[in-house]
Amino acid sequence: MPASRQAGFTLIELMVALLVGSIVVLGAGYLFLTTLQTFQTVNELSRKQETVIFAAHTLSVGIRQSKEGEEAPYELKCEVASKPNASDQCECTLRDTSPENKNQPLVTFPRPLESAEPSDADCTVEDIDFAEDVVSISLPLEKNGEAITFQVAKRQPILDKYLGTEDAASEGSQ
Repeated sequence: MPASRQAGFTLIELMVALLVGSIVVLGAGYLFLTTLQTFQTVNELSRKQETVIFAAHTLSVGIRQSKEGEEAPYELKCEVASKPNASDQCECTLRDTSPENKNQPLVTFPRPLESAEPSDADCTVEDIDFAEDVVSISLPLEKNGEAITFQVAKRQPILDKYLGTEDAASEGSQ
């Protein structure tokens, strides 16, 4: 009588298949986690860009439309965040201080700090001098205290200076 052989996989074959399957699942999990982290980083950068674009556009329009010697009605103030889990960052708020907007906040953004025990002194920002014809603005959005700086020129004083409309306006009033 011929000996009957059992058909199927041996224990070694099953263990090798389990190992290969585990490596594939771990690789897929790692790929998912890195994709998620990349998405979160891109999302955070996108929010910062939106904040910068909105703040820069709002400030630029207000400054360009202001008259000579007139200050644009904006204030940038930073203070240590009041949220319990956000004590390592400042919360900066750009406000519209014009009478019709009654100190309305335009945009609020976090500013990371390096200090272990931050104080309001760590959150100070340079005052913006809106009385100049060319206004230099620094928004403290980057880590390590670096700021995004740009300049905005008031249009009317520059047009008056280079197109001679200043002289024409003074002759017409005489």
